[in-house]
Amino acid sequence: MGYIWETDNLVKNFTLSGGLFRPKQTVHALQGVSLYQAEGETLGIVGESGCGKSTFGYTLMGIHQATSGSIYMNGRQVDPYVQRDTTRDMMQMVFQNPYASLNPRLKINTILEEPLELNPNYTPRDRVIRVKEVLEQVGLDMAFGERYAHELSGGQRQRIGIARALIMQPKCIILDEPISALDVSIQVQIMTLLERLQALYGISYLFISHDLPMVRYISHRMVVMYLGAVMEEGPALDIYEFPQHPYSKALTTMVGQVVPRAPIGAPLRGEPASPLHPPKGCLFSDRCPEVDRRCLEERPPLREWADRRIACWHI
Repeated sequence: MGYIWETDNLVKNFTLSGGLFRPKQTVHALQGVSLYQAEGETLGIVGESGCGKSTFGYTLMGIHQATSGSIYMNGRQVDPYVQRDTTRDMMQMVFQNPYASLNPRLKINTILEEPLELNPNYTPRDRVIRVKEVLEQVGLDMAFGERYAHELSGGQRQRIGIARALIMQPKCIILDEPISALDVSIQVQIMTLLERLQALYGISYLFISHDLPMVRYISHRMVVMYLGAVMEEGPALDIYEFPQHPYSKALTTMVGQVVPRAPIGAPLRGEPASPLHPPKGCLFSDRCPEVDRRCLEERPPLREWADRRIACWHI
């Protein structure tokens, strides 16, 4: 089984322009993220708001250009200046807000046909046929192609967002909080649709969410991020039921004890440190109940532990 993509020590910083009496400041959004994804796999990324999970997806897609580090697609390093052209056919994205991500002035048919116009192999007739196919794949008929986004419900809009991602037949789809804006009953429908599409076409998903139970439900592997870095990574079920990193345990505490007698962590205290001034040592040190002097002075590497990787001096 090969890897669709890999990242090696990926760093993304944003520069905030200073004012008349303020110097420029740097936001450390990603701090050396090394991950990979296998074919047909769902990789879930969880963490609090601002942990860098969406930034990672945007940087992988080429929407943001990495500050440093490397991205590999099918084993080949991607040139950051042509990354969006390289990833267009093999990777697509479904955004959190299905209404904001669809052009309100265009009919759904036009929105779906637009990516196909970049491919000279598609004739106008081929584009119509492909749009019909992809609408059927997401459970909609051709009549929806003649509507505008405002004429659709939230669930229908997200199905169109998924259809737009499918239209180029990508190997991987990045799902950035794809169900958080939907009603619970619609969430179940969308999750069922995603599972069916994966079973039929072998698509890989990068599923980004703050909803730990939902990520555990759909994912094969799970990544726990905090302040732009990976704290723990491994099989989704193992991390959900038996978390090891203090931060993973704290996230599990929020949804209650999953398995009787499983380790449970202390509730999260305080707020995350500012990405403008991250801690010198472990990024979680200012909120960790197990912190000691070494945690304050040295940042732990992401080390192998059983079937997972953990960044903690106490593991």
